[in-house]
Amino acid sequence: MNTQTEEHSNSDEAPAWAEWRERVASPDDLAACVEALGLLPLRAEAPWPALWQMLAPGTTTTTAWAWVGTLIARRQLFSGRVLPGLESVCLTSLPVFALAFARGPGSDPLAGYRAGLFGITGKAVVELLLARGPLTMQQIRLGLGQHKRFLTHDTPKVMAELERALAVIAGGPELAAAWRPTEAKNRPPAPPRSRFNPAPSKDLDLRVWELTMRWAPPAALAAADRLREHPPQAREGLRARLLALHPRVTGAELDALLGEDPHP
Repeated sequence: MNTQTEEHSNSDEAPAWAEWRERVASPDDLAACVEALGLLPLRAEAPWPALWQMLAPGTTTTTAWAWVGTLIARRQLFSGRVLPGLESVCLTSLPVFALAFARGPGSDPLAGYRAGLFGITGKAVVELLLARGPLTMQQIRLGLGQHKRFLTHDTPKVMAELERALAVIAGGPELAAAWRPTEAKNRPPAPPRSRFNPAPSKDLDLRVWELTMRWAPPAALAAADRLREHPPQAREGLRARLLALHPRVTGAELDALLGEDPHP
């Protein structure tokens, strides 16, 4: 087969995610899907896949997102902005997480600050998480306000910067359970909610934030450290995963997704 014919054949190849369309009906299905694909964006424009396309009929995105929180707490998958050029979180298998994490400054959560990936407020958040363990957005705001009240206004923006730097990961309440088992066990049952005391707003951010280096399994961190010594290997590994999801993607599009300057 000549080169032109081979390239045409590759461009007509079905994307890897096609066989998972409408098959995810349980947390185990979701874990298997992410493991098989390597990367699954929460939101993306066609022809890239998105989480909702994988869900079986009757399974809502809200339900699936609750599963994501549980799988993150079990260290079965990563959720974060592993593709700088995509304005969406990606669900990521641990091997692909290692590839993405290897392209950053390292396991030291303050290395991103020294590299200029986030500023002084981000550094304060990292130090707060180091000292207190996983926290919600509201708890982070309160923690910052105890010392530097003016920093609290920038908290959502700063958490987005930390997420892009892969310094933090957001999950469900299970992430904090291991840090406060006694507190949860001894807490008295909540009284019935008064009709004069409305339920929390659905817009309230109840995610729990944790430092990526503390969340990540040791094997994944070790793999990222080894890959960090060979940047081209990590880069090509990510490109191969993206090509499997979208066989017709151009080199320029890959560069943009990975946040790189165009390659000749």
